[in-house]
Amino acid sequence: SGSGAVVLRLIEAETFVEQGGGLTLPGVGTGAPNVANLPLFDGPSLVVPSRVLVDPVARSLNVTDLTGTFRPGWPVFVFPNGSSQGGLSQPMVQNMDGVFGDEIVVASDFGSVYFFKGNGAVETVDLAFNRSLTAPVGFRNAVGGWRVLVVDKLGWLRTWSWNAAVNAPPELEQELFVDHALPLPPAAGQLTSGGGESLVVAFAD
Repeated sequence: SGSGAVVLRLIEAETFVEQGGGLTLPGVGTGAPNVANLPLFDGPSLVVPSRVLVDPVARSLNVTDLTGTFRPGWPVFVFPNGSSQGGLSQPMVQNMDGVFGDEIVVASDFGSVYFFKGNGAVETVDLAFNRSLTAPVGFRNAVGGWRVLVVDKLGWLRTWSWNAAVNAPPELEQELFVDHALPLPPAAGQLTSGGGESLVVAFAD
């Protein structure tokens, strides 16, 4: 009702029924983790990107259960150009094709976007070389379909759809130059009662 007191209590258990696990990545983590519901596995999966130390060309997307055990078929390695700079972004996790289970989209500091199925199969979209990209963000269009947005450091906004269920490649839906550079992480949300979601992108220039 907008009035009255709020009382917060923190109760800390002396012991926990289940302890967390540990995970050693094949390299250094390069983006925040995310959680996916992948159709081949029971329970949630942890999705973590990393840059492989023993092979300077390789990047890795790591998928584990919540105890830190790698899921079968993971990690999956991608191999950009040998002079590629930087790592992979925080993964976007979303059911993009409407069939049970999530897909994973990861952008990079070196201008590539990777579209992963839950089984580890990957489609690669190469954009401008060594042009850093924001972490991807998912949003619904006016008819309820899921899209993914990535913005590059010079101000190009690009959106894709992806019907992974029929083995179609990612489809570029829109490409727009906004004449601003150095984008901050974009966001999506329902700002009006009309169909679809709105995208918000701020720039540091």
